[in-house]
Amino acid sequence: MKKIFLAIILLAFTCSAFAAQTSTQKTQELQQLMQVMGVKAQLQGVVGKFRQQQKLVGAMVLRRLQVRYPKLSDSQKQQLQQVVQDFTKKVSSTLEPDAIVKQWVSYMSDELTQPEVKKLVTFYSSDLGKKIIVAQQKAESKMVQYLLGQQRGSVLKARTELVEKVKKIVKE
Repeated sequence: MKKIFLAIILLAFTCSAFAAQTSTQKTQELQQLMQVMGVKAQLQGVVGKFRQQQKLVGAMVLRRLQVRYPKLSDSQKQQLQQVVQDFTKKVSSTLEPDAIVKQWVSYMSDELTQPEVKKLVTFYSSDLGKKIIVAQQKAESKMVQYLLGQQRGSVLKARTELVEKVKKIVKE
């Protein structure tokens, strides 16, 4: 009876170790897939732009605070500047490309089998795969510019309508 029990434990341990090794290998292959697809590089660009945008927003907030409170001492202005910088850093620090890729890999792991990941790595490493990656990045960049242009036009139109409505209300 002890031999059967030991055999079962040994079999369970072996299966567990094999599953962990397969999982680690799949994770590494998914990370390789993210690398050949250029996901991390794209994320670094997006995060960099986001951080720049946050700095601009911080500067705008600081200017508005200084306009709203024109009688601030130099010391208070410095304190406000530090508070806004700390806020900007705190907001920006939540986005780290490595952490995002790690999370993405965990999501992809649930959706793809290890053989599928291997095939995708092979494909995206090929000339055609690389061409699709470049074409997709260019299309995404153009699409972002298009959407920003659309949004800008919509915002300007809505702003004009808002101003007209406010004028009517104020005149009443």
